[in-house]
Amino acid sequence: MHRVGPNNSQELNKLKALDKKGLAKITVIGTSHRFLAHKTAQNKLIHDLGKSNNNIIFTELLDRTQQGHNLIQIHATQISIQKISLTLEEFQQHLKKENEILTKYEKPKK
Repeated sequence: MHRVGPNNSQELNKLKALDKKGLAKITVIGTSHRFLAHKTAQNKLIHDLGKSNNNIIFTELLDRTQQGHNLIQIHATQISIQKISLTLEEFQQHLKKENEILTKYEKPKK
């Protein structure tokens, strides 16, 4: 999973607009699955599922598209993704927690 670069200038403008909102478009390579996530989500994925954290079997991100309220579980061992529907209240609770967690990844450690 990684951030996908723009195909053309129109898509580049859309990605820039998302970045200004603090969002990134995430695409799962080899599938048609795409979703919007916090712009530091990729850093969290690398941290959570990296070699130094072998005890973590999955990580979670919120799907921040406007199509429902969903939690994305990314499983390292199965290399799979599961989408879970949430109520608006559950989504808002997860959103607050995820925003707090993801601020740690704004400046990735080298």
